[in-house]
Amino acid sequence: MSTIIITASPRQLDNPTSQLVEAIPSYISGISNEKIIKYNHEFLEDETNNMIIYFKTELPINEAVQQITTLFKGHKVIGNNLNRCAYIYTSEKDEATFDECKLAFPLEPHKDINIPLTADERKAHTTELLKARNIPYNEHLPVIETSDEVDLRSPDEVLKRALTSLIIIQLACDIANKKATPENVELVKNILKTYGLENELTEKEQKILKLDATDQEVVNIVWRYESIWPLFWALGFISCLEFPNRICDSTALTKLLFGTDKYRSIDDFLSDIRPVNIEYLLDEADLIFRLNWACTDARVKGEAIPAGMDNSVVVERHRGFNWLMNAFDAENWDTVSAHT
Repeated sequence: MSTIIITASPRQLDNPTSQLVEAIPSYISGISNEKIIKYNHEFLEDETNNMIIYFKTELPINEAVQQITTLFKGHKVIGNNLNRCAYIYTSEKDEATFDECKLAFPLEPHKDINIPLTADERKAHTTELLKARNIPYNEHLPVIETSDEVDLRSPDEVLKRALTSLIIIQLACDIANKKATPENVELVKNILKTYGLENELTEKEQKILKLDATDQEVVNIVWRYESIWPLFWALGFISCLEFPNRICDSTALTKLLFGTDKYRSIDDFLSDIRPVNIEYLLDEADLIFRLNWACTDARVKGEAIPAGMDNSVVVERHRGFNWLMNAFDAENWDTVSAHT
């Protein structure tokens, strides 16, 4: 079971707070089903005047969020304001507390997710989300590819890149913490061999393996946690891409290799791949492209990064998506860019 929490501030709605308060409890009690169960709701009597609704679900988080927001959109009070007032938090823990959940950017279902969007439709949809969150946007940014145009890498290639990077990151962390030893190097070599990844190393990853990288190169490799996060998400090993306001859950990634006996070989991983819907993937790619522009614009102007985003997280996630989609000549993992 996973947890989904939706918060909303009635003060941001067009309707009076009292009307919302009266409408919500009865409405949400009727939208639960056997796979999406509401187990709590509360109203905070403070300056935020927030409503908090707790759901638990056995569905993939993206699918559950889509179903919940679709149902909320059907309410005459909430539906016209959901995008403007609501925030979504998620956790893979059953009946998690609010503090245990992470903020997810609510990618509202634009329509049937199985019906492809045009490039302009996707750009317009993302722009509306940014407007609703008061995040700066640039009307002149280009569109990204549609599902018919995008040159997605194969699941096999994505998995090998993600695992290779994840393994090398472990050694880079040891180097950064002054704990790298010849024994560590041999261990990493053996792990690479176990998964048949000895020939997948990039030039900069080879320098890490030889303990010959500069301090900055080591730091850059460690930050690749954020670049491989969307790769593991695209393959179905990560359930949700949270809003990029803090670093990813690196422990969740290392547990894939070292915290379970489930994946003893590359074939074990390959058999467990569950690719996300390509429309979801392109929605997230378009979003991170435009969020990166907002961060860059703020940096150039000497202003605070909007919406509490972590600029480094945004840049690395954008790099991951560009590599995944073969965008901006992203052939080389070492040099893939995050152009805006």
